[in-house]
Amino acid sequence: MITEKAGIFSLTETEIIKKALRHKYDSLMPIKDNRGFHTKPIKTYWLTDEILKTLASQGIVQQSREDKVFTLIDQNPQEQIPRFRPSNYWNFGSRNNEEAFDLTISLSFDLVVSTKERGVIFFPITHASLVSPTDPLPNFRMFKILTENDETAHTLTKEIARSDGKIIVMWNEIGLGGIRKLADLFAEFAKSNKSIIRLSKKEEVFDPDPKENLFIEEHIQPRVFKTWQEQLEEYRNSLIV
Repeated sequence: MITEKAGIFSLTETEIIKKALRHKYDSLMPIKDNRGFHTKPIKTYWLTDEILKTLASQGIVQQSREDKVFTLIDQNPQEQIPRFRPSNYWNFGSRNNEEAFDLTISLSFDLVVSTKERGVIFFPITHASLVSPTDPLPNFRMFKILTENDETAHTLTKEIARSDGKIIVMWNEIGLGGIRKLADLFAEFAKSNKSIIRLSKKEEVFDPDPKENLFIEEHIQPRVFKTWQEQLEEYRNSLIV
């Protein structure tokens, strides 16, 4: 939501992500939990024999198991992460204790606000009915194959499929060109002055509080600097006996 501190309006990550989603897919809303921001499934596919054959032709094949679990594994090269085994498989359980497997894959997005990239990053995610991979490459490969073989796929999923594994909605695309994180503004305001930096961490002097994860639009930033300067002077004056 948009918040107001000391008469200064700022944006939360949630509001920024909502703007990016409205720009790409108007009816999609973000969900936030302990793993960050993501969306509900945008589309669900039933893995027919034809789709399974297409997946196998591109290196995503069925793995034999003795238990009542259907597994697809991505045999393509994976990104090697030190001390971690590749997470490159999807597990599908049976439907309602029946013999048939629930061979459904749902597509969604993880969403990250990036000051480095100056925008909101959309990462493709694929959910199986039981267990899904966490590594980005197999998620992207599955997402890409399903989307490229679907003439009715949404333009957003098609854009992802044409990408290198992610897309970025830049600040200026959603009317936020020049937006900056509050903490970055305060670092500029403090100019490496250790006393001011310590003050911001220990005392409730500055409002908006630079420790809050908020973003300020460009035209409001001069007002933030002015407000902080006034608050700093007021604090110094209060120390004079």
